[in-house]
Amino acid sequence: MSHITLPELSELLRQGAGEGSTLQLTESDIDTPLTHFDVDSLAMLELVARLEKRYGLRLPDDAPASMATLSAALRYLNREILAQRAEAS
Repeated sequence: MSHITLPELSELLRQGAGEGSTLQLTESDIDTPLTHFDVDSLAMLELVARLEKRYGLRLPDDAPASMATLSAALRYLNREILAQRAEAS
């Protein structure tokens, strides 16, 4: 895995929102706080767990604080991917 994309992150958030969720995040939502879409702290913890499982990441407990918007989440997660890849090599 080289990086996480907006569509991938949006899909993981939608999955975490539960069955029947109509959560649709697009490029125009990139800087909107995730709380605006009713993504609460529990949903963020679920997102972290999904990211760790799907991408093999090890994220700290305070990771959700670095992911208040889609753009912040993508920057943070892709930095973590690069850092963890560098550690592994």
